[in-house]
Amino acid sequence: AGFRLLGGVYVAIPPTDGGRLPSEQLGLELGIHEDQLRWFTESGELIPLPEEAECQRAEQEHQRAEQAEQQLQQVQEQQQALLEKLRSLSPAQRQALGLDGPQ
Repeated sequence: AGFRLLGGVYVAIPPTDGGRLPSEQLGLELGIHEDQLRWFTESGELIPLPEEAECQRAEQEHQRAEQAEQQLQQVQEQQQALLEKLRSLSPAQRQALGLDGPQ
């Protein structure tokens, strides 16, 4: 149980529906997560520890890098397909498209 000092008297802080103790001063709630005392937002979201936040950041960066690599591969494949298509054009088609200088 938690207590708050009001007018020189300690008054019990009732737990939230989730069983956590709210802190009006911090706008957070104190509760148990995996046998550890942890902070939660008022909406019940667990606030990550610094090492957890770093791990999440690293995972997000890894996912962004994978996405960028996939996009690069797609662009390279499209570029290769276009080059092959251009190479298959006849000289007259290339000239009509303005790809070859005047002959």
